[in-house]
Amino acid sequence: MPGGLLTGLVLVLLATPALALTSDETWARCKGDDVEAAISACTRLIQSGQASTADLTAALVDRGIAYAQKRLYDEAIDDYTRAMTLAPDHTAAYVDRAKAYRAKGLYDQAIADDTKVLALDPQHASAYVGRGIAYRHKALYDQAIADYTKAIALTPDDSTAYVDRGGAYTYKGLYDQAIADYSKAIDLKPDDPAAYGGRAIAYAHKALYDQAIADDTKAIALKPEDSSAYVTRAIAYRRKGLYDQAIEDYTKALALKPDTSEAYVDRGVAYSYKGLNDLAIADFTNAAAARPDDATVYYDRAVVYLRKQLYEKAIADDARVIALQPDNAKAYNNRAWAYLLMGDDARALSDANKALELTPEYANGLETRAEIREKLGRREEAIADYRAALTLQPDLKSASDGLARLGVAP
Repeated sequence: MPGGLLTGLVLVLLATPALALTSDETWARCKGDDVEAAISACTRLIQSGQASTADLTAALVDRGIAYAQKRLYDEAIDDYTRAMTLAPDHTAAYVDRAKAYRAKGLYDQAIADDTKVLALDPQHASAYVGRGIAYRHKALYDQAIADYTKAIALTPDDSTAYVDRGGAYTYKGLYDQAIADYSKAIDLKPDDPAAYGGRAIAYAHKALYDQAIADDTKAIALKPEDSSAYVTRAIAYRRKGLYDQAIEDYTKALALKPDTSEAYVDRGVAYSYKGLNDLAIADFTNAAAARPDDATVYYDRAVVYLRKQLYEKAIADDARVIALQPDNAKAYNNRAWAYLLMGDDARALSDANKALELTPEYANGLETRAEIREKLGRREEAIADYRAALTLQPDLKSASDGLARLGVAP
């Protein structure tokens, strides 16, 4: 074969991939649902050196979207930023970069990007929703509600903004408004589990536990793999005193998402109410491993340790609570009981006094100090504390029993 012909064939072979770079097939893959194929195809287009500025911008945005789907948010942000350099007014790049910033918890940057979108296009409803989400995460609920309201005005048939505004209303404690928004979202999209789940939370805050349970049950039917509806339904069951059902739901939530520390805490409380103290301690211990700085977990475990007469362990957990929350009167009160039952009356009285220093109108604290003073033979002081406790909480039976032991009327 003549050398020139061979050289020509080699050149054709080398040129073939380059020609494919701008083919419809490559673009289809770049914009397709197969994430790995999209990244590969978009990268070929970006690196080809043949794409126009518009096409290079589009390929960067599309690759950014694919990176974001893989939760490679830094890579996605880099691509969106490069796209903006090429096309400073590219709204989609700002919208998508804002989403990536929100996913990373960088809410100020997300707000800035969505604000830029709205400067370019004041009718961009999804930018209002996105900025509202960022405001909500920053606990700027009024600003979030304002943005969701603007989005609703622009797209009144889109359920998303109603669901998100319902969440903001819930965080503000405006449960009736939240329920109204979730109900509207359900009217618009009856198969949205988020709307049912959100309304269930608002119902639970209003102590409408049956309605909450019904909504969570619907949410579970629509999305059985979502652990959050099991958790919120379990809370409603627990508050109704239906501890077996609550425990079953917490267990399902943990099977779906084993790192749900909230479920360990709440199941531990349910076990505690049922008197299943060892199971409660096991759950609180799992929760403490996941949330080592959560004072509530240590306090709950300390209460169970006290019930099991494991006084030194109760004292250790109460000490952890106090280290984390020096103004926690309940922890001082619980530790006072542990000291009292161990026979250390001086430390018991010291902790009881501290609890009441922190919270003077604390009926259980007054009753605790009354029992300590009664044991110490300080009869008149004990009577005064029992009576003060009953003034604050007339149905506090332990205080009434204390006065009966001392032979005086309430």
